[in-house]
Amino acid sequence: MLPDQGSYEIVTVQLIDSEEKPAEAMFDTTVTMTSSNLNIATVDRTPTIRRGDYHATASVQTRYVNGGTTIAVSNPSLYPQQGLLTV
Repeated sequence: MLPDQGSYEIVTVQLIDSEEKPAEAMFDTTVTMTSSNLNIATVDRTPTIRRGDYHATASVQTRYVNGGTTIAVSNPSLYPQQGLLTV
């Protein structure tokens, strides 16, 4: 991914079960995503994993700066997760 103010559909949010296997959404599940460094990239705030699906894809909008930002994902019914995104 380039620091070119582009939009990239590259972040996948997936449900997993207690055995770390993909889990089907029993109902539409909206998550909240945040970026720790808005000078590097921003993300879709609320992608939704539709009922019957296992994952959803969210877009990232880069800026003109190289570096890393932590993408955090949360939902009141799920364990929060985070990962490093490097531009």
